[in-house]
Parts: sequence; C-alpha cells; structure tokens
Amino acid sequence: MRTLVYDFLYSEAHVQSAAAVLREHGAEIVGWLGRPHVGERITGHLPGVRFLPVPHPMRDLPLVDAKRIWEIAHVPTLFMLVERERKTGTNLGDVLEITRIYCHVVAVLDELRPELIVACDVPHNVFSYMLYVEARHRGIPMPFVKWGPMPHIVAVGMDLERGISDAFDAGRESPALVLSPTTQALLGRYRSDYKQATPSYMKDQKRNDRFLAYARKVLAAPGRYAQDYRFLRGGVAVAARRRLAAAYERVAVPFDASRGRAVCLFLHLQPERTSCPEGGIFAQQWLIAQTLSRLLPDHRILVREHPSTFRPGPKLLREVNDYQRFLEIPRVELLTLSGSPFEVTDFVDAVVTITGTVGMEALARGTPAIAFGSAAFVDCDGAFDARDPDQLAEAVTWVQERRRVPEGAVETYLSILEGSPHVYVCDHEDVIERFFDLASEGLLRSPVLARMLEHYA
Repeated sequence: MRTLVYDFLYSEAHVQSAAAVLREHGAEIVGWLGRPHVGERITGHLPGVRFLPVPHPMRDLPLVDAKRIWEIAHVPTLFMLVERERKTGTNLGDVLEITRIYCHVVAVLDELRPELIVACDVPHNVFSYMLYVEARHRGIPMPFVKWGPMPHIVAVGMDLERGISDAFDAGRESPALVLSPTTQALLGRYRSDYKQATPSYMKDQKRNDRFLAYARKVLAAPGRYAQDYRFLRGGVAVAARRRLAAAYERVAVPFDASRGRAVCLFLHLQPERTSCPEGGIFAQQWLIAQTLSRLLPDHRILVREHPSTFRPGPKLLREVNDYQRFLEIPRVELLTLSGSPFEVTDFVDAVVTITGTVGMEALARGTPAIAFGSAAFVDCDGAFDARDPDQLAEAVTWVQERRRVPEGAVETYLSILEGSPHVYVCDHEDVIERFFDLASEGLLRSPVLARMLEHYA
C-alpha cells in the first residue's frame, strides 16, 4: 500500500523506531512529511525515501477550485488554528493563508497519490489538519496516534470526531480478562488523594514554577539561548503569567459545598490539541459554561482554571477579560486553585471538560463526566459526549437526579479498551513518571504505528 508518513520526528530514537516498524511491515513509503531540519535523519535511516519539508512556502498560487476553497473556508477549526499559528490580522489574510496551505496539500497528494497516510499524533496544526480534511474528502484513510484515557494507553484514531471510539468498539468481542498492572495502579491513584494522582507533567511544571528555577534551567544550557534571547522572552512570559494568576485569584472564590448543588467545568490549558481541534467550536470554553447555565437553571456552574495556565509552557492565550466573560454568565463562579480538585469532584453532580484527564479521574471516583470534545473516556458508562444532543439530554437527567457512576463500570470500560487490537498498553515500569521521555523515544507511538499498518494492510 502506498503510504505517506506525517512526522514521527520527536527525537532520533523516535525516528529510528518508526523507521524500523515501517521496514518490518514492508510499507511502500511514497513520502515523509516533517519539519525541514530533520530531513537528513529520515533519509539516513530510510535511504531513497523522499522527504518533503513542512511548511512549504507557496509564493505563486496555482489556479484552484473556488468552490472547494469555499467549503474549506467554512471549517471553523481551520480559522482557529490559523489565528493561533499565523496571526494574519484580517479575515482576508486568514483565507489567503488557508488557500496557500490547501494548495500545498493538494500538490503533495496529487504528486504522491498515497493510499494511506499515517500520522504520529492527532492532526492539530494548520497543515496536518488540512491534510486530514482533504484526505477524508478524497477517501484516503489517515489514522493517527491518539492518547487514551490514561497516559500509558495509546490507540489508533481513525476519525477526529470519534476519538478512540472505533478502537473501543473493536475490543467489545474480546475484552481483557485482567487489567494491566499500570492501569490498576493508576486507578488506585485516581481513587486516593490528589497528591498521588497529579500528572507527572504538572509535577515538573510545579518544580519549575518560580522564575529563579526557570533561570537556573536556562543558564545550565546557555548555548541554546545565546542567539535567540529565549531567556529574556521566557522571563517576560513568566511575569505575564504571574500577573494573570493574580488577576484570576482576585475574582475567584474558595470552594463552598454549603451553597447548593453544582457542576464544575475544569478549563483546559490553551493552546493545545486537547481543545483545538478536539473540542471544535467548544475550544471557546465560555460556550460550555453558557450551555450548562442554560440547561441547569438550579445548579451553580463552577469554573476552575487549569493550573498550568500560570506556569512556564506554551505561549499564553488567556487574558483577564476571559475571566470576566465567564462571570457575565448567570450562576457562574470561578474557583480559586487552592485546595484539592478531588474535593470539588466528589461534591459536584458532574465534572465537565472538553477532553481532559479530569474526566477519567471523576469517573474513577464515581462522578459522571460530560465531555464537549472527542474525549477518550466517552464510551464509559457514566460519561457523555455533549456534542450529541441525545447524550447531552441524558447527561442533564443524570445531573438532575444525582446519579453516580455504576460500580464496576470503569473497570468494564478499561477491560474492553485493553482488549482492542487497535490499542497499545505500555506496562513499562516508569511509564507513569517518565511518560514524556518514553513518548519521545518512540516507545508509545511506534507500537501504535504497527497496529495502523496491520489494520490497513
């Protein structure tokens, strides 16, 4: 099968492991798309493979099908991604940028004529998302690596809207008889105190939270920062986050269980693929709060910011005015970040998120979870995909009747998922604490690449 590869370039080890899987399965690689500076890595491990750099500047636009551009321009996620990455400043500029990227994608597909495109992650930049949209338009499968409801569970995604539901359905006939040791250990953490359950990336961010800690990290490798002033920009970014955190805490209130029934919306760090594209229009998270306020007139709508918003990381998109927008919605309360999130989770009638891990944590503790995006946990009993009107109506009923997640539902869901031929469960002894290291080494993505190739062979 003529196979086009997108990315798989997170490290030298990652390239090596992906190349080994492709060779082992006899894939006919017609091209490899990736960032320009890694082209030599690809051709070094796979001599003769054509490497195509992304993005590729197309100065002279070819003649295009205006009707198709009109269809593409009505995909709201593309505009949000262009706004996030390119900042053209005008609607005309956005459409022109989308047209340029569309022409690049069309040129690649017309020339290489792939029968299968494999991607190392959910398409979540302008080019990869455009590639996904056009591939589906042409009937070309584009499976991607999709993280499951726990960090060590990785699946083949086949449809952005469905997340890993296809992989879950494939496991119904042969569920795992016993949950993996890592899954059992994580369930234990989710059901204990939050100190045990805190994701490893948040622990790392907390250790590097202070400006001096950030400065020490930068000064330890001065060569990396000498020419592009990242240290200075990083310091400015840390200061901006501090100011934003102070502004948030000024309008936030402590959690108070005595003030009546509530649901809680846990916000996402942005920009991230977990909200755009996986949340679609609900990447605008205030729309979720507005929906909840409209459907649950007898409930308080608690909103809790993601702690990573105020720590070093991706560029800062949140502004003080964003919090005021939430407070303009009836019965919305912003919660301070003091105290354990599990205290809130255990009290509320439902936890609400786009795709966040907080949903899986809530289910493990017996609290229903409502997802406004392609969350990995939506197939569990007690979880609801709010993009489906019928499921949203059922979720409202559960909230009003104070229903809890049935005993054993989470274990049943996870056993079906672990039995799927489209799912890889990593039981590496350090996977919980070294998740990002193992992912960059290819130990999580490459086994899923093998499952893609086996499924579409």
